[in-house]
Amino acid sequence: MDIQLHETWADRKEALEASYFVGRTTELALISKWHNETYKHTPILNVNGPAGSGKTSLVQMALKNAKSEGFLVHSLDCRSIADISELRHSLTQFPLNSQNRHGQAILFFDHFEESGLWENWFRETWLPQIPTSIRVIIASRSRLDGPWRIQAVWKHSVYLLSLPLLSFTNIAEYAKKHHITETYHIEKLWIISKGHPLTLSLSTELVLTSKFDNSVFETETFQAVLSNWLKEVPDEDMRKLLEAACVLRSFDQDKLTALLASEVTSAMFERLLCLTFVIKTDDGWGVHESIRDLIRLALKARSPDRFEAFERKAAIYYKSKLLNPPAGQRAYRVLGDILYHTGNPLIRAHYHCSRTSSHSLVRVTEESVHELQSYLLRRKAHAKNYVISCGENDTGHVFHYQISREESMLGLPEEEELIELLTIGAELLLLMKDDGAIAGFSASVPLTDNARLYLMNNSYSSAYFAKLTESEWYHLQRTGGWFIRIIDIEDPSDESLRHDSFRMKLSYIQPDAMIIASPLPLPFYEDALLNLGFVEVDHIQQLGYGEGRPASFYQLDLRGKQNEDFINKLVTWDAVQQYTELHSMGENLTKQETKIAEMLLKGFSNEEMAAQLFVSVITVKKHLSAIYRKTNVQNRVQFLAKRLRLS
Repeated sequence: MDIQLHETWADRKEALEASYFVGRTTELALISKWHNETYKHTPILNVNGPAGSGKTSLVQMALKNAKSEGFLVHSLDCRSIADISELRHSLTQFPLNSQNRHGQAILFFDHFEESGLWENWFRETWLPQIPTSIRVIIASRSRLDGPWRIQAVWKHSVYLLSLPLLSFTNIAEYAKKHHITETYHIEKLWIISKGHPLTLSLSTELVLTSKFDNSVFETETFQAVLSNWLKEVPDEDMRKLLEAACVLRSFDQDKLTALLASEVTSAMFERLLCLTFVIKTDDGWGVHESIRDLIRLALKARSPDRFEAFERKAAIYYKSKLLNPPAGQRAYRVLGDILYHTGNPLIRAHYHCSRTSSHSLVRVTEESVHELQSYLLRRKAHAKNYVISCGENDTGHVFHYQISREESMLGLPEEEELIELLTIGAELLLLMKDDGAIAGFSASVPLTDNARLYLMNNSYSSAYFAKLTESEWYHLQRTGGWFIRIIDIEDPSDESLRHDSFRMKLSYIQPDAMIIASPLPLPFYEDALLNLGFVEVDHIQQLGYGEGRPASFYQLDLRGKQNEDFINKLVTWDAVQQYTELHSMGENLTKQETKIAEMLLKGFSNEEMAAQLFVSVITVKKHLSAIYRKTNVQNRVQFLAKRLRLS
């Protein structure tokens, strides 16, 4: 960066921050619309997110833009304001009646969670008397609650802007700004930070050192960040409770009691829920992802036996709930939790990202089928090439997939098929955004006599169902189940949509059912089914996706005792043991090929294998070809499928 002759340190700091600012394009645009009166009925903007999520940087960038447009701007740090008298003094520095080009001004309160005793005076006395031309931005760790959400005047005056984590693309952009271009290092940044801005910044400092693995969480830098978060948790008992909560994907009072093997009192549980980084989820409560991962890995490094004991207890707890589900509870919710504790890195990568969803499911009817048709038209018009990266912290694995524009449109049903699906009683569900737009859909056919003719004639299902004998069909429809025709989302690279599509798959996994699917023959779709426990059906393929794209069928049989066998296999799934028992395949692999095969089973990319073994990617590909030849498979998916069958 060029240093100007009269540049101050403040100027340089501002320029550096601007040059490293990534992501948040949507949020910046929203704040610009907000202060330009697009949201004139909500003059208070609450930017909220946990510590280190970039609230201050975002607002300061937005205020810089507002200043350039002629707005009068004033900022206050609530950490430096102890009481009402100090607040009054600070507010006198801001000329409330000053005029500018727009006749508007913006007042920014940062770190509002530190407001303490003067918050009530600020809300009930000061705010009502200021001119309506003044817009107020409040940055806080948690969203404004209590009277802010109860009293009508404030409920309708506050616009909530919750900051999401940065995407993999954002992280790659940030890394390149710091001259980090190696794919291996960018992936590790993604795994360590999970899109948390402060963790990303700290990780970048360590990326080229030998410390850049899970041990970075033991460095003084990260321990300082952890200590900052844990200021809210001063006593030892609460910290132990928080550690247990961080082991779980989601928690409630009963789960924590089971995990700790001692009663968690209502008072202790209420204190836990008051922490600013604890959030309400679809199935209980959870700790914000980045903070949870940091505490979780710190516990694993400091006390591995205690961590493993927590994991085992969690898996056993969920097993009992899955075998004896409470009345009215959907099995897939418990299944999602037990999958999180199995150690399967690909499942954790797909499903750990979020425990809450901003999307809802709406059933399609004959009256609303036109909405699905409109979505399909839009989906085809806006299709593009997709690059998908997902990973998880415990093993540090990143999984990469690619779907071309043409591939993403294969299998989408036409209008005639949609009508037929409704006629036979298929379940068609729309994945809806908060604004009412459709983000995806699913179509699944029940294994009933009413649907048999469709299943026997449809190009995506006939190869399987037309071959069933009358006896086989009788037993199949007698116990029930589903043929998953399609689960589609508008953008597979969107982490929250991937989570929701995975959750839709789980919703069909019910006791005493047979679930059958024949997805697009791409690793992204096939890997998910194989790692969920589906088995590839031998010698049956369909050509619904095109002549050059034979697609296999996968089935998960949970009828009778096989349901308990499935659950037991999940609970006893041990990643390390599964990966290292390659001798059970009876193949004569060399020492180097065995290492690569172990990495392959862990989900390593070719580039990551090369970096770990200090060889070229071309060498890795040669070893993979030899492994596939010796194991009599054609590709990675077939190798994984064969390993799963043998295990």
